[in-house]
Amino acid sequence: MATTYTILDNDSFLYVHNNKLCHFIYMKKSPNYECVIIDSGGDEHFGQLNDAEICELIHVCNMKNLMKNNYEILKAHFPSLTKSDYEYKLSFTKLQFV
Repeated sequence: MATTYTILDNDSFLYVHNNKLCHFIYMKKSPNYECVIIDSGGDEHFGQLNDAEICELIHVCNMKNLMKNNYEILKAHFPSLTKSDYEYKLSFTKLQFV
């Protein structure tokens, strides 16, 4: 059974896919959530998921929360993450939630 994650109205995560760092962002748009995955090349992949699907994705992909973890914690999980990339992803995410 997947680990339960409390779905907020919006949130942001990092994870690795095919040995590349990816960025997952979701925002509540009733009744589903608008989602975007930004791959390591900067390409954006859009879709819609419900809360259960987001929980499963977070679990299966071993995602780490960008908003709740500092750079040092995320760097330990993602060695390729640079400080400038972290700061950019965090700033970009905050702009999306305004």
